[in-house]
Amino acid sequence: MPPLLPIVWVLILILTPVILIGFASRSPLLDKAGVVVLAFASGLIFAFVYHPSDIAVASELSVVKMQVAEICMALAIPLLLFSINIPASLKLAGNTVKVMLMACFSVCLASIITALLFEQHVDHIWDAAGMIVGSYTGGGQNIGAVKSAINADETLFIDILTYDIIISSLFLLSAMTVLKPIFSRFLPPFKASKDSLSLLLNRGSTLDLNNFSATAAPTTQSRFYDDFAHMADDSAQAFISLLQRNNLLQLISALILAAACIGVSVLLSMLVPNEMQSAITIICLTTLGAVLSFVPAIRRLTHSYRLGMFLIVLFCFTSGSLADSNVAAHLKPDLFYFIASTLVLSVALHALGCKLFKVDVDTFIITATAAIMSVPFIPMVTSSIRNKVLFFPGIAAAVVGYLVGNYLGIMMTYLLKIMLNG
Repeated sequence: MPPLLPIVWVLILILTPVILIGFASRSPLLDKAGVVVLAFASGLIFAFVYHPSDIAVASELSVVKMQVAEICMALAIPLLLFSINIPASLKLAGNTVKVMLMACFSVCLASIITALLFEQHVDHIWDAAGMIVGSYTGGGQNIGAVKSAINADETLFIDILTYDIIISSLFLLSAMTVLKPIFSRFLPPFKASKDSLSLLLNRGSTLDLNNFSATAAPTTQSRFYDDFAHMADDSAQAFISLLQRNNLLQLISALILAAACIGVSVLLSMLVPNEMQSAITIICLTTLGAVLSFVPAIRRLTHSYRLGMFLIVLFCFTSGSLADSNVAAHLKPDLFYFIASTLVLSVALHALGCKLFKVDVDTFIITATAAIMSVPFIPMVTSSIRNKVLFFPGIAAAVVGYLVGNYLGIMMTYLLKIMLNG
């Protein structure tokens, strides 16, 4: 491979998501699909269209792609965490965070049960379960982090990412349509607390669940809006802030901090055996990002979150482009059924827990969405089930899920590996 070719490919990998975001910002239909899904789908198409016949070139190109993906994920983890107000998240979520933790426990328990059932049908099922637990407790962005931590097979990762997008989309459609009518039959109706109503009313009727904008006068509760506004907008238009000159200093500062987190995490990982270094690196990155978010000056770097999301988009495109061009001819139904069964069982166990502890149906749906789909999908679901009161608590619960997702995914991988003698 000529010396300049890796640089050219890095530029292609970076510029393609930029072009996709540009198209999505001008097309409501593409924007509704979501840039993350578009990026991964485009990566898959790229893999099908272009596959070098020269084995050496193909191998080196794969190495370049994997390096870009790993760098993107390493930088994205702290960048996504820097601007999170963790104390506000816990305070705002209130009892919702307890139901969210119940959802996380349900996912872990479901993964153990399904792993035992599918043990003979899915290779390295402990790795698959770990990635799924990471995804279904903190959102899809956790799959890549857990994959890097446990050194999962690249093909297994691509397959899981592909099937997860399909299965999660079906869950989201269900959450917006049929879950409430079904589970209202045995879960109590929602009753807003005085604090929740106060929070909503103090924001006034100008709260727009579609673009998460508000113009109400500042109040004590409105600070929660300021804490989460930069996270809730998942439109392509939100990425335009990365191109504004007045945000450049903030973005550079955030990148330097993220790079420093990587450096410290790598150094700390050298203190443990080689087989544990990747896991320790990801755990340290997650912990450092969360700890630094307690520093007010760092938490005010709100554009770091959007930069982190751009790196996730880049990661998804690069990961999709690593797919085997013959993947369509080698579908793995057992793996698909394993993932689908884990999600369905986790939702059922979560609903059972809500029934036992008398949790209302709306809180059940919102916390399930927070765990499986993450922050950007909360506005969509709260609007669909006609419950604006749970808008802020739902986002706060999703933040909690993202914080614990990496830890739970890594823990579940090693637990199942021991249980199944992997």
